[in-house]
Amino acid sequence: MAGKTCAVVVIILAFLEIGLRWLARATIELGSTVHLFGNVYLANIKNTREYMLFGWSSLSWLLIGAVLVLLFLAYFALAYRAIPALRGGVMLVVGSAACYVLLAVAFINICELLLQGGVTDYLAFVDLKLGKARIINLGDVAVTVSAALIFFSMLGVVVGAIWHLVSLGTRAPVAGE
Repeated sequence: MAGKTCAVVVIILAFLEIGLRWLARATIELGSTVHLFGNVYLANIKNTREYMLFGWSSLSWLLIGAVLVLLFLAYFALAYRAIPALRGGVMLVVGSAACYVLLAVAFINICELLLQGGVTDYLAFVDLKLGKARIINLGDVAVTVSAALIFFSMLGVVVGAIWHLVSLGTRAPVAGE
């Protein structure tokens, strides 16, 4: 049941993100902002950064990230199969759901990059005194939260596996034996 719920939540978040990006592109002129409240603005900024770290393209990094997320997802799948005591546990569910969110954001960004020539950022946090702004989208927030959830879920799976071994009265394998 948790898998279906996670899938529905991921699909809703993906459509929300697609809708917000479309709304920003359709209602605000490219490069413009609309004040919402305080230091928060609605913006339409196309992030067209073609090259990133090591001179690799944004598309290359998105594909590399997607492959890494698939490896994390494989970790949770293997833990599910290898340690029956963890099945249905919150660590596997949360970790897997976070992986699916990351894959959805990567897919949305890849599609938008290929179709629009850049990724739309629409939330601007502006500090007028310092003359600085940070412009993000919901996908950026989802990536940050999901990465933290994956880290803690992986840690929880390791602790759960050790706890399972201890409760069985067996000790962890030692290298060289």
